[in-house]
Amino acid sequence: MIEVEFHRPISHGGLGIYLFDFKVGYNGKTFIAKPAKLEWLELDDYMAHANPFLEISRIDVDPFLKSIRNQLDERGVKSEPQTKLEGVLEATKFHLQDMRDLVFKKEAQCFGKTL
Repeated sequence: MIEVEFHRPISHGGLGIYLFDFKVGYNGKTFIAKPAKLEWLELDDYMAHANPFLEISRIDVDPFLKSIRNQLDERGVKSEPQTKLEGVLEATKFHLQDMRDLVFKKEAQCFGKTL
């Protein structure tokens, strides 16, 4: 199973990304991906079908993506849909409180009390 960990290197303040593979069939040994230098190539029309930067095996795709999601969650990075949903929930919470205030104020007025 592949897992991802993010760490901030002390030397330059960037982000270190580590890939671990926990091999069940290898006496429980843990493997780490070799460091690789990220190099950029200018994309032209002839490279429309360039090779991917990283390929993950079919059985490791879901654990790999979940591990990335967990690392992002730990750092407070939220996806756009998640941020929108939280905003809607917050607005709903305030709306419900406003409705409670109106209902209970009217109830109190019905009993001759004003809050």
